[in-house]
Amino acid sequence: MKKILNTSLLFLVCGLSLPLGLAKGLDELKPDAEPTTTPSGDPAPAPAPAAGEGTPAAADVVAQPTAAPTPVPEAAAAAVAVEKPVEPSATSKRLANRLALGVGLGVIKILAAKEGEWNSNGLADVQLTWRLLGEPGAKFGLATTFRYTPIETDTVIDDQSYRGVIDGYHLGTAMSFGAGKSFDILTSLEVGYLLVYLSSIDNFDVQEDSESNKLAFTLGLGGDWLAHEKIKFGPRLYYGIGEFQTCQFSVATSLVF
Repeated sequence: MKKILNTSLLFLVCGLSLPLGLAKGLDELKPDAEPTTTPSGDPAPAPAPAAGEGTPAAADVVAQPTAAPTPVPEAAAAAVAVEKPVEPSATSKRLANRLALGVGLGVIKILAAKEGEWNSNGLADVQLTWRLLGEPGAKFGLATTFRYTPIETDTVIDDQSYRGVIDGYHLGTAMSFGAGKSFDILTSLEVGYLLVYLSSIDNFDVQEDSESNKLAFTLGLGGDWLAHEKIKFGPRLYYGIGEFQTCQFSVATSLVF
């Protein structure tokens, strides 16, 4: 009986001491704790993670497909592109705003003639102007002018009635004086060459001296409003002397090139 008790106590002591020994051995196997401070007292840097920890393996990373660039239409690309404006040449700059083409509508009165009595029924003239000095709206400008004036007329010469046309070709010089940014006062002096074409209303032969060439000198006064950068219009008053004494009033519209 005593021997059984001694054996039981031995097993009991061994059973209690075995867990304590295993726990102590496990504590000895644990790595030393990382120091939390450096010898100077500053906080110690965090340990770098071991290879393979916290980062996915290269095999686990799936490459994401990249979207193909959207093609830009040629028209849109052309609209986006900024084109450099083309500078006009020196010749173009010199010729700009020099030439003007004008058309006038009005009435003309033949006040007197060296021979016969003359009546006029209307007037439409065409004028070309080449500016030599100045610009529209400048204080002073000088230009050369050419004006074509067909006049429908009828006359009585030596008790015979005639109907015809007087074609006038006038070459002259015009001066302009700026009265504002958009208005010019015009004066002109012209020398004209008149071609008279008559046909007999009474069915008689036309006399030789009734178909002739005449000279005319014309003084002009008028104005131009600049309605647009390239369009101007205004009244015209002309007084002519020579073979015929005439007075003409018209309104002219001009296109500047």
